[in-house]
Amino acid sequence: MVKEMTSGLEIGSWTVSANGYIGSLEIKSIDGKGVLNGSLNMKNEPVHPIVGFWDDVSQKITFMRVFDKNDPSKYQIFTGYRFVDGVTNYPTLAGSFEGFQGTGATAQRTLYGWYSLRKR
Repeated sequence: MVKEMTSGLEIGSWTVSANGYIGSLEIKSIDGKGVLNGSLNMKNEPVHPIVGFWDDVSQKITFMRVFDKNDPSKYQIFTGYRFVDGVTNYPTLAGSFEGFQGTGATAQRTLYGWYSLRKR
């Protein structure tokens, strides 16, 4: 059974787990063209800006976590989909992210999982 989606991605703070690291995903704005801005604050790390897109039709989020805007090897690319969790009834984002050499990834491991909950 597929849960019915509500339109739009909730602006504000989401709890996030990315490859087992816990933190906060802050969705600050989404404009009329789906351009998304915010930040990702993982525990014991500095806050990093994120820029990307939200597609309301497919409920898909895509964003870059920017460690150093002058060094593309220090970006992470996140992709995920929004759904309502069947147990908690919380809006949820889940997907994967790709890392590069400057973010600790290796040739043998570039892809990692992530999920995020928006508690009401």
